[in-house]
Amino acid sequence: MAGAADDARVVWLESEQFDDTGRWSNDPQHVDLTGSPYLLATGVGKPVADATTTAAVPAAGTYRLWVRCRDWLPSHSPGQFQVLLGGKASEVTFGRAETDAWQWVDGGTFDLAAGDLEVRLHDLTGWWGRCDAVVLASDGFKPENDLARLAAQRLAHRGVSPAVEAMGPYDVAVVGGGPAGIGAALSAARPSP
Repeated sequence: MAGAADDARVVWLESEQFDDTGRWSNDPQHVDLTGSPYLLATGVGKPVADATTTAAVPAAGTYRLWVRCRDWLPSHSPGQFQVLLGGKASEVTFGRAETDAWQWVDGGTFDLAAGDLEVRLHDLTGWWGRCDAVVLASDGFKPENDLARLAAQRLAHRGVSPAVEAMGPYDVAVVGGGPAGIGAALSAARPSP
């Protein structure tokens, strides 16, 4: 017998896969904690341009908004942002929490029509707001915080796989774009004497 969670309608949106990331940066520095890269609002005090995407809502109905985010400095909550669905903002401001842990925040419910829906991340501060994923789900579904169960949900609802794919044979692979990585890449690109 299928449970309520099995019957739930789920629209899973990984923020780094938004159609247009605006001026949000794709940041992979906490993949070990989040399970994926995330978007980071790096405006240094000036709100950055919105990240936007189009979601396919499978059926009309009431959906709960879940946003996986992090308040990196709970004493001040500098990285605040909104999520807008079809132009309507959630009543919840994201990036404000009592802990600095990555967590799913309940953004309330929205009555949505079937079809295309614009989803927008709207930075409010420019101080490194962090958004990992946005989920719209009917009752009976809640995203997991446990990384193993979260990975299974990502795979089931978004097709994101942890499998490593061979990209082809290479003589040199440079990981990182700091001073050492740039030097290594330049050196590797020079023809052999």
